[in-house]
This record gives sequence, structure tokens and C-alpha cells, in this order.
Amino acid sequence: MMASTVLKFALLSRVLTFCLQVFFNWLLVDHSADAFRLRPLKDPTDGDKLVHFLLEGFNKWDGSYYLTIAEDGYSQPQMFVFFPFFPALVRGVASVIAIGTGSIISFRSSLMISSWFINTILFILAGNQVYGLGQKILKDDKMAFAAAVLFCINPASVFMSASYSEALFCFLTFWGMLAFQDQSFILSALLFGLSAASRSNGIVSFGFLIYFWTQQQIRTTLINLTAGKTNIYLYVILQSLKTALILLGFAVFIFGPFVMFQLYSFAEICHSQKFDFPSKFFQYILPVNGAVNTIPSSKEPDWCQKTLPLPYSNIQSDVWEVGFFNYFQLRKIPNFILATPVIVLSVQAISVYMKQNWEFVKWLGFLPQRKTWDKYAKNQGFFNEESFVYLAHLGFLLLFGVFVMHIEVITRFLFSSCPIILMFAAHVVTSGPKSGLLKAQLPESIMGVIRVIFEWFQTGPWAKFVIIYFIVYFILGIILHCNFLPWT
Repeated sequence: MMASTVLKFALLSRVLTFCLQVFFNWLLVDHSADAFRLRPLKDPTDGDKLVHFLLEGFNKWDGSYYLTIAEDGYSQPQMFVFFPFFPALVRGVASVIAIGTGSIISFRSSLMISSWFINTILFILAGNQVYGLGQKILKDDKMAFAAAVLFCINPASVFMSASYSEALFCFLTFWGMLAFQDQSFILSALLFGLSAASRSNGIVSFGFLIYFWTQQQIRTTLINLTAGKTNIYLYVILQSLKTALILLGFAVFIFGPFVMFQLYSFAEICHSQKFDFPSKFFQYILPVNGAVNTIPSSKEPDWCQKTLPLPYSNIQSDVWEVGFFNYFQLRKIPNFILATPVIVLSVQAISVYMKQNWEFVKWLGFLPQRKTWDKYAKNQGFFNEESFVYLAHLGFLLLFGVFVMHIEVITRFLFSSCPIILMFAAHVVTSGPKSGLLKAQLPESIMGVIRVIFEWFQTGPWAKFVIIYFIVYFILGIILHCNFLPWT
């Protein structure tokens, strides 16, 4: 019953996002941003004009890149930082749409419809996955439900309807985590591999499998050591080889799509002779309406001559100046302020867990919890043992996002990758000082869900922070993103 309520609320959030996008894209004039834009359509039909009126706001910023790749392929070198699974999926569905609408709308409009439709469906399914993950990790229905509801109004919500790969990545990653929780490791590795074909940080999910098999190896060894097993050293060596071979197999699944796309990118950029390069590679960043500002040169980028060239990181560095501490500039302070709430929420989640479970955390979760520990910490809720690996995952991505990436991206980066943030937020709103006032029965209607959100708001100061942050960023993100204004 609760799963169907989550699905309905997720659908409502997509309808609301769509309506707000249409209204504010119509109401406000686009900001004149120095950013890549879609090539203007020649002789648009009335159908094209209608589709653009309804969906144009979802195709700004990186959305313009994804739709261009789906329409024309990788036509410019900087496009190779955008991974191929999402544009390929969008093109495939658009081709089906175009069969019945080819005389009414252009293929570009079919791509816009396809992207919005795919992301809407995947977002709704991802909401249900958050609920399922919450049940398995937290072992608390009320908290799992709260996490799923908060996902539906999360601060990065606009990017999960726009022509971005976040909804696809979210869906594949959360599904992979569900398979991981069920110990369906081959399925988990396949899903993490597909997520790595959608966004580069999908490869980080390999850490879940490394952690589980290392933990099992250590715990099994300790059990056998305690039991006085003979030939313990031989046993450890054989088990370690077995674990290494298993992990190597999983690595092929997860890293395979990433590596293949890097090889393809290297061949296209460095050896195909398809592209003219500017004297400074970063000048490719300012193509507007199809006119690329470049100074042609026959010399390919310097990184093509490296022993192990990695197109993704080199293009990110050359074009967008991504790198360690590169973003720590005074003029970027507003973007750091924009990212502050998700950083605060993430640091708080990690710190309170460490404080509560320090005896477990100091051994990196490799040793089982002691029987004398608090029953709640062991069995259910945010503080249970199974949350640890997800918080480690969050911590790694948080550090990478703050010190290496463009800081404003960190909100969608974390909310599309780390369901544990939502689970901590759910813990906050359901376990505050006044949480005793919450009704025991979970709502089954949409109005009931809206009512319970207002009840969560009353449970304590941290709950107020969470609800205000989620709702304000949910609305503000739509207004700013769809009008080419800087957002996360």
C-alpha cells in the first residue's frame, strides 16, 4: 500500500515540476549565459512550437549537450565528457515517437518528448526504489516512507525531469544497491556498470562490492582463527585469491562500459581527424546557437600524447577547469553558499553516525557489532550496521565534490548517487524532539502525504531545516534552471 502512495506522490511531483517549468519559462526571459545552446530549428511546425513551449525549459545548460548528442552524435570534442547511455536511450525512444509524428513535429521535438518521458518514468520508479532501500537498510517502514517522500521533492529535482542523465543514473544506481542488499551481486555489478555508462561516478559503486567481500573475508578468517582451524595461513591465501578473482569479474562488468567509452573518445578525438581544434582548447566552451568560437589548428590536444590519456578527465580539466582546488576562487563564493545546505546535511549525517557507533566505525565496519550495544543501533533505523558502507560512499563523493568538482554541481551529484542522505533526512524529520506527536499510521492518500510533511516540520529545528531546504530548492531550482540562470 505504501509503495503505491509513493508512486502517486512521485507522479504528482513530476506534474508539479512540469507545470512550474512551463509557467516560469514563459514568464521570464532567458538569462544571457555564456553556454552551449541548441541549434535553432529551421522552419518549425506548429507542433514544434507547442513542444518547445511546453518542454524548452528542460533543455538548458547540459541538457542542450545531451539533446545535441542524441540528434547529431558527438559532433564536438568537449561533448565526450557526456556519457552515451542516456542520449542513446533518448534517441531510441524518439525514433519510435517519430514513426507516428514525423509529419507533425521535427525529430528534435521527438527527442524533447522522449527525454522528458524517460526521465519522468525513471524518477517515479527511483522513488519506489528509495522506499525499498529504506526498508532493507533502515528496517523501519515509517523512516523508509519518509525517505521516499523526501526524494520526490529533493533539492536536485529539476535535473531529474530535465534532459540530464541524473534520473537514469539514479534509477540504475538505486536498483544496483537493492540488488546489493539482496546479495544478487552479478545483477548489482551489471547495474552499476550501466550506471557508469550514464555518468562517470558510476564506477565508484564498485566500492560496495569491495567492501562486502573484504568484510566477509575478514570476519570468516576471524571465526576460523577463533575456532582453532588448522592450516589457517593456507586458508587465508586461498580465500583471498578467491575474493580477488570474484572482484576482478565484477570490475569487468562495472569498469567495462567506462573504459570502452574512453577508448572510443580517444580514437575519435586524437586519431579520427574529424575535428578542428582551437589554439586554446577551452574556447570550445562558448558555442552559441551552433556558431562555435574557435581558432582552428591542426594540432590535437597535448594530452593525446600521454602514455595513458584519459579523455574524460583531460577534457574536464581543459574545458571546464575541473581539478583539485581549481574552484577555490573568491568569485565562486556564491556557488559555495548555494552548496552549503547539502554539505551541512552530509557532514551531519556522517558525524552523528560516527558518534553513535564509534566502536563499529573505528574498525571500518569489518568487525561485527558487539552484543552489548544498544538494540536500536544494531537492528533498525539510521544507526544500524548496514548504513555504514552507504555513509562511506557519501563521504568519498562529498570530499571529491568539494575539492575537485564545480561546487554547485554537488547537490545533484549527491542526491542522484547517495540515498543515505534521504534516509538521514528521514531520520531527522521522524525522530525529532516532538516526533511523539506524529501519527503511527502512515498516510495512504496524496493529501495525507502533504499533511504529514507539515507534521514533520513541527518535530524539531533540524526537521524545519530539512523541509525548508527541500521545498525552497525544489521550487527555486525550477525557476532558475529553466531560464538559463546558474543553479546546481
